[in-house]
Amino acid sequence: MKREVMTAEQALKEGMQLPFALIRTWEQVCLGPTPAQSPAPETLLEARFFDGDREIRLFRPEEALCAVSLTREPEDRILEERYELEERFGRSLTCCRHLGNDSDGQTVFTAARLSHWEGD
Repeated sequence: MKREVMTAEQALKEGMQLPFALIRTWEQVCLGPTPAQSPAPETLLEARFFDGDREIRLFRPEEALCAVSLTREPEDRILEERYELEERFGRSLTCCRHLGNDSDGQTVFTAARLSHWEGD
């Protein structure tokens, strides 16, 4: 998996092009199709924009927004898990877990990213 640190502005711009989003602000939590209007950066606690191959995350560990892009590569070993959701958030959310090996050769999860959302 390719990991890339991004600026918050770049992450919002590219994230808005992806089909699905999980957005947490001080006022609400939204999960579903990416909204037409970008969320105001000052209200964001966390945003995850995603499709089947990429997730762009914005998060606020302290004061400033940070951002990273996680992109699937052809050689990645993955395990997909589908979770049923409460009605107001859609029908299901799929999480893609990337697999690797530790120093003893045991398989471990190296990363997780959102990969699909299913609505009404």
